[in-house]
Amino acid sequence: METRSRFGGIDLQAVLDASLDASFILAQDGRFLDANQTALSRYGYTREEFLAMSVRDLSALSLRDKISSKINTLIKSGEIFEWVHRCKDESEIPVEIYAQPIIIQGECVIFSNVRDIRQRKQRLAELSEQKHFLERILDTEPGIVYIYDLSVRRYVYVNRDWFATFGYSSEDAEVMGDGLAQVYHPDDLQSIESHHAAWHTAVETEMRSIEYRIRNKSGAWHWINSRETPFTWDERGHVVQILGIAHDVSSRKQAEFDRELFVSLAHHSKEFIGIADLNLTPIYANRAALDMIGLADLEAIRRIHLKEFFFPEDQAFITDSFLPAVLREGNQEVEIRFRNFQTGAPIWVLYNVFPIYDMHGKPAGLATVSRNIHARKRWEQLL
Repeated sequence: METRSRFGGIDLQAVLDASLDASFILAQDGRFLDANQTALSRYGYTREEFLAMSVRDLSALSLRDKISSKINTLIKSGEIFEWVHRCKDESEIPVEIYAQPIIIQGECVIFSNVRDIRQRKQRLAELSEQKHFLERILDTEPGIVYIYDLSVRRYVYVNRDWFATFGYSSEDAEVMGDGLAQVYHPDDLQSIESHHAAWHTAVETEMRSIEYRIRNKSGAWHWINSRETPFTWDERGHVVQILGIAHDVSSRKQAEFDRELFVSLAHHSKEFIGIADLNLTPIYANRAALDMIGLADLEAIRRIHLKEFFFPEDQAFITDSFLPAVLREGNQEVEIRFRNFQTGAPIWVLYNVFPIYDMHGKPAGLATVSRNIHARKRWEQLL
């Protein structure tokens, strides 16, 4: 064989044929000096045909003008690069080439090991398509999807809804980098840091939740409820990244705040404050109301129909006339007597009632803020 006789006694052909990749020995001008059996099978040429060819003949047409500069580079130093080869049947193959200058019996030649990367390219294309498909799914998820890296303390992925909710651009997020935590509310930082620190020893299927505030680009705060699970681990089995799905719960938190504010105001009010459903079953009364009618707690008042707050001679007026008028016309007011359930004594009140509505604008019940006017009524009777 030419390489065997050319380089005297060294069985280079056996070395080349042992490789599962295509292997070549090239002269400095790019001519093939030898090729292994894998190269013959892959490209469809005989050894004699290869020895009459150069790397230019094997390269794809679009790359042939780059061959001279590439060979000059390879003569000086080795390189790993991707290329495209053209087979005898004119089909093209993407390849990865490891080329290295070597000296054999005082002559500098190029050893080239060529790996077929068609499967790798196909797999990368499939992975890219899967990634794009997943991103399309995540971008249509009605919530904020993110991956948070615990080691570098930054978001490494956020879906489109994150930007839409908070108003930041991808450039804004890139500039903030690991300082993205600056969007967290200062009062929530400690709980967020504790939450993140606890993830390191979590198990694979674990799911955790946390609520915190994030500032949008215009400076307003959003309450966020996040549900998170482990996403990647390090070699010690510690969680490195977490996958989260978050939803903006600002409306719920505002409603909770409003409710707490109402309860606080009602609790400290000296007026009778109560709520009943449309069946006239009491569902709430403040402390002043319970004390006025002599009941111990909410459970006690919830067991009593609203008409029983009044004396028998007033009950028909309340249920058949007054309360229907409230539902029909809105706020109504009347001076009437409540009865104390412990003593049976009357308590004159200015009974102010108005309808309350659900989120769809439909009547959901009746509320009252009533004032004790018993002392005034007693003086009026005395006068």
